[in-house]
Amino acid sequence: EYSMESMYNNVAVEYFDLQAYDEALRTLELARTVNPLKAEISWNIGTVQLVVGRYADAVASYQEAIRLKSGYLEAYLKLGEAYFGLGQTGEAIQATQEVLRSNPRHVQALVNLRRFESAIPNPRSPIR
Repeated sequence: EYSMESMYNNVAVEYFDLQAYDEALRTLELARTVNPLKAEISWNIGTVQLVVGRYADAVASYQEAIRLKSGYLEAYLKLGEAYFGLGQTGEAIQATQEVLRSNPRHVQALVNLRRFESAIPNPRSPIR
């Protein structure tokens, strides 16, 4: 069976691949009206928002995806990236650590964690 939600999602992916991000977002919003409880739609919306630098919107979309699907590791991973885009490094690290609690060898989470932690300024050593 081919649902309207699937059709909208597939069209949105095509728009995304063409870098037609506004159209992708509009189409994903249509998919969400068909199935507002599908976490993957919120994840897809967040991913488009992340790519275009709408970090606060992306945070909200990934949080919604996690609310709809408990333990959604990929949403936590992208949530960390969105927080980092906002300059909220502590929150970025926390979201990424949530991924690593479930999968300590998650390669992208390990890479992101290192990047986020390296962005924290080191305190200067005292001059002697």
